This record gives sequence, C-alpha cells and structure tokens, in this order.
Amino acid sequence: MAKSKVEPDEAYRRMIGRFRTTGRLIDADYFRSVGRNPTRTYNVLKLEGLVDEAVSIDANGSPGSQKITDGQGTGLARDLRP
Repeated sequence: MAKSKVEPDEAYRRMIGRFRTTGRLIDADYFRSVGRNPTRTYNVLKLEGLVDEAVSIDANGSPGSQKITDGQGTGLARDLRP
C-alpha cells in the first residue's frame, strides 16, 4: 500500500491550478470531506497488519521532489524510488 501525503493547503492550491489549466474542478464539499481520512486509513491498515508493505510519500513539494517518509526499507519503497 502506498499513501501520498499532500497537506490540505497544497492540495487546494494544486486543485485551483488544475482548474485554471484544464477546466477540471473537484467539488469543494468532496475536497473538504476527504480531509485527513487517507492518513487515518493508512495508519489503521498498517497498525492492524492488514497489508504486507506500506509506504508513505510526502508529495508537498514541487513535482519530482517527493520523499518517502515511512517504509524506507521495504521492496515497495525501493520500487517507487526514481
């Protein structure tokens, strides 16, 4: 399992940029409803041992600057490295 973490402010900035570029807009209510649920789900699945491998990626920076912040020693982490 791989989770890409983007802070809400950064996600919003990207959402608006995507709208300006493509005209595609995510519904604001949906955006707010997601919140930190992906992180909560990642943590529960990992802690309960329901996945073989788990990797968390900090994707807050510019494209290509992602950092693996959890699961560095796993095969999945090695496969995800550029």
